Amino acid sequence: MPRIVIMLCVLTWVAGPADAQPSPWQVETRTTAGWVFTPGLTAGLAWDSGLQAGSNPFVDSLIQKWAGRVNPRAELDFNGRRSHLNVGYSGAFEKYRESTSAWEQYTRFGASHTFTPRFSVSASGAYNSAPTTDRLLVTDGTVPLVDVNSTWVNATGVVQWRTTEHTNVQGGYQFSRVTLGHDHSIGTLEGLREGHSHAPFVTVHHTLTSRLTIGGSAEYRRELVEDGNTFDLKTATAVIVYRLGGETTLSGGGGISRLQVLFLGGQTTSPTGHVSLDHQVRRLRFGGTLEHAYLPVYGVGTVAMTDTFTGYVTTPLLDRLYYLSSNVTYSRGNPVEDIGIGLDFDTLYLNASVGRRLAPWLSAEGYITVSLQDSNSQGSTDRTRVGVQFVTSKPLRIQ
Repeated sequence: MPRIVIMLCVLTWVAGPADAQPSPWQVETRTTAGWVFTPGLTAGLAWDSGLQAGSNPFVDSLIQKWAGRVNPRAELDFNGRRSHLNVGYSGAFEKYRESTSAWEQYTRFGASHTFTPRFSVSASGAYNSAPTTDRLLVTDGTVPLVDVNSTWVNATGVVQWRTTEHTNVQGGYQFSRVTLGHDHSIGTLEGLREGHSHAPFVTVHHTLTSRLTIGGSAEYRRELVEDGNTFDLKTATAVIVYRLGGETTLSGGGGISRLQVLFLGGQTTSPTGHVSLDHQVRRLRFGGTLEHAYLPVYGVGTVAMTDTFTGYVTTPLLDRLYYLSSNVTYSRGNPVEDIGIGLDFDTLYLNASVGRRLAPWLSAEGYITVSLQDSNSQGSTDRTRVGVQFVTSKPLRIQ
């Protein structure tokens, strides 16, 4: 815990939504009409401590953990009068000095169609596969940092209906699944637990003024974990969004979440809430979100009351030849004492990179990624990656 708090205090100021390598890609909004294909390639050299349990990651492998990295990726976009489509793939191959190799794969899909000015539908999905759970990049729930093959699948469908000029109603469904390898026995985590969830939801937003929007949301989520552990989460939240200025938005919400543990027969209720800020000044953009909610803890097979902070910053430097891109996530989980489930854990993820644009289609970057976790199920686990790389990509319009 002390190491995570120290790292969080030192590194929060470099937090950012633009992915610092070796995350798979930075999402860009394409506005060009028609089809656009964007191939890309990243190649570089990195020092990787590997997952180190209960020790300093810099001690044992200063020479053996050097790795070469090649990351081909591609995106396909379509912008039509009423439809939009985005498909992306990123595959990262790493070859280590001691002859071991690793392969990561990330894919995403998004599509939307507007039938009428008041009615539209959208769908999105993602598939991530990694050789260790700290590289899985799961965006909901938490996982213990262990050295096993892991995958994450997520799919969401949304129907949007503008009932009046100032009122929007959305209904949707989200499916998520985490799969963990079982070929390793890691202390108390022997027999890692996989899981999946189903989550229908509805939201209502009403615009009162050009700056103020109010609304509410309701969600029912069922988490099904191996060994028969099933959890029901029912959440109702009131939300408010206020635009402080043209480029500054403050939002927040609060409500009640009810947790029912079906295999134990217990249930409890807790307040839930979130607050977030997004600010942009010219090309400098930063912000953050703080959330208090129940989240599943995959791998261990439980649910914990979790406080999560995410922050980001991205900005050009020195006449826009250089740039900074970074993001940080810190999660603090606590047992649900009323029912006697959950566990204590602290997890910190940090990505940060500084780059220089050598040409419109080519950049050179230096990056660092840090994963730290303390938990009462496996103790302390650390991983640090430091590297340099060349990044190239060029949008190509398809006539």
